[in-house]
Amino acid sequence: MVKRIVVALEDESYGMSLAMKFYAELDDNVFIILITDLEYLKAYVNGGFANDNIIIVGSEFYYQDINFSVFENIIILSEEESELSALEATTIHINKYQGMNFIYESIIGRTSLKQIVKSNNIKPTSVISVYSPVGGSGKTTVAYGISYALTKAYKKVLYVNMEELQAFGYLFDNVEYMDRDMEKKISQEDGELSFYTDRITRKWVFDYVPPTRMPMPALGLTKKNYIHMIEEFKNTNEYDYIVVDMTSNFSVDEATMISHSNKTVCVVMQDESSMFRMRRLIESMDTSDASKFLFLCNKYGQTNNTQLKDIDEQGVYHIKEYIDFIPELARKSIVTENQIKRFEQIALLCM
Repeated sequence: MVKRIVVALEDESYGMSLAMKFYAELDDNVFIILITDLEYLKAYVNGGFANDNIIIVGSEFYYQDINFSVFENIIILSEEESELSALEATTIHINKYQGMNFIYESIIGRTSLKQIVKSNNIKPTSVISVYSPVGGSGKTTVAYGISYALTKAYKKVLYVNMEELQAFGYLFDNVEYMDRDMEKKISQEDGELSFYTDRITRKWVFDYVPPTRMPMPALGLTKKNYIHMIEEFKNTNEYDYIVVDMTSNFSVDEATMISHSNKTVCVVMQDESSMFRMRRLIESMDTSDASKFLFLCNKYGQTNNTQLKDIDEQGVYHIKEYIDFIPELARKSIVTENQIKRFEQIALLCM
């Protein structure tokens, strides 16, 4: 069934861009009417002409004398955060400046359009691996932040940590450990692991594979076992994204995980040790595919950027994002909006 969408915005150029985004993604599954005049909008809605499923309306057009209740979904785009609190809580509020991809994904995730995406199977599960050749770079924080930000964009996310000593439990409220029988099934590379998704994973803001009670080698678990598990989950297409928090080693297992990933986020720092290790990594593998490899520089300082500049100019790799400091995130109850906003741009680059 074709979904009818009204885009009512004073800015015609912005409204056209938004309409083209929906057409590009959903093709003939949607029919869009663009309205840029307030009086025409009033006549169209109040006159009984509206026979549409969804309205995307700018806050400048959101007046109480228009009967928006005829729409099954109302999305309001606002320029100021302060405007949102004054609007009805029954509507969906989105900041206009979040970016076109974020707005699109937010609307898809919170309206009946999601069923179109699912039925068309538009995007299979995407695996994002987060890697750094040096410890203390903020790798786990980046993986956690990406998972959180993607979930905020209404994506279903699974976080998997591949460290042999799994000490990431502090990030979650009331952390649980993996069931012993599930540890055994993973170690045996059970061909039916996907049937045990609910027993292996835990629910939080996003889903996650819980930490093991003991170091993986002590349980007979290997990184190869985890790669097999990730592939099993990927093939079910149950998740939009699987975010893999890799180790800081580089062995056959790390190379295999990177090769199986749709996107690899490499977290670097600009100190001499980090730069040396990253150069050695680049010498060991081809990272020239900019659509697959995303390089982030954490703890960036402009006064100490000589080595990074040299590397960029030599074409060794291109730093996509410079971050003065990746904030240490903690549990859901004390994660702030400002902290999550630092990761939204990174998440968008991974979509």
